[in-house]
Amino acid sequence: MSERQSLADSAVTTLAAVAAMDNDGTLGHDQRYQVRTLKRLAGQAIDEALRHAQELACLAESIKRDAKKTTEGQG
Repeated sequence: MSERQSLADSAVTTLAAVAAMDNDGTLGHDQRYQVRTLKRLAGQAIDEALRHAQELACLAESIKRDAKKTTEGQG
């Protein structure tokens, strides 16, 4: 059973896979168009996921900051 990749390793592997999507020079015109479209969609999905994760991280920081203010006010 293989170990689960770290988030950083998974990101690097995914980014490399997306970058290599259109490296095959043997595809015909129609296939190249389809693969480039898939590469564009994959890039958009990664961008959206990163933005969403950043929003969640900011929310977590806000919660921690509010919790710290609350506990300081009780002391």
